[in-house]
Amino acid sequence: MWQIGFTGTRHGMTPMQRAGVAAILQQVAGAGEFVAHHGDCVGADAEFHDLCRELPQSFIVVHPGPLDDLPNQAGRVGDERRTHLPHMRRNKNIVLTATVMIAAPFELAQQAHGGTWRTIEMVRQAKRPLAIVSPDGAVAKERWQLQR
Repeated sequence: MWQIGFTGTRHGMTPMQRAGVAAILQQVAGAGEFVAHHGDCVGADAEFHDLCRELPQSFIVVHPGPLDDLPNQAGRVGDERRTHLPHMRRNKNIVLTATVMIAAPFELAQQAHGGTWRTIEMVRQAKRPLAIVSPDGAVAKERWQLQR
């Protein structure tokens, strides 16, 4: 069963990013049931959660950030909820659990700062399949093969 991890901007996805992420989810959903993992932040995480909820074959695991960051948590209810962890520890857990990762960053080009780009680097270091959906909707795939 696919374990899909997600990281994205707190600013929310552009309509083109949302469409790109939805297309990837449809592709994965066509392969059967899947588990979706996200960090429950406002913005893109919440939108990813809602896209997954539209697919009956999804099981959603919420990985919330630290308790002292409650204003930035979306409060989405998943099928499973993990314990609160600092952002980068939580993101590392998502990366290590995922068989594939989807990223929806705010910027078109890689940045030296920001949680989404730091998580993308974690994915690359872990040599996990990655699909980066840019704000303009372009999808760049690395190590991506949808085969069981």
